[in-house]
Amino acid sequence: MTRTIAQGTFDILHPGHVHYLEDAASYGDELHVIIARRENVTHKAKPVLADRQRRDMVAALDVVDEAHRGHP
Repeated sequence: MTRTIAQGTFDILHPGHVHYLEDAASYGDELHVIIARRENVTHKAKPVLADRQRRDMVAALDVVDEAHRGHP
């Protein structure tokens, strides 16, 4: 079994995110996604949505096997 990992902020989920995750999933049997915690986002504006909301939205996608919040 091959696990694939994708990561991102995923603040306000949009079609580009879905295409990115579908592409990532095509490289393995299982897709795990790491959602950046708000306090770790330093390269752009802080996320509008809370960490858990963003994780829940990503986890709801069929292509995602597991979604996790990033390391604090």
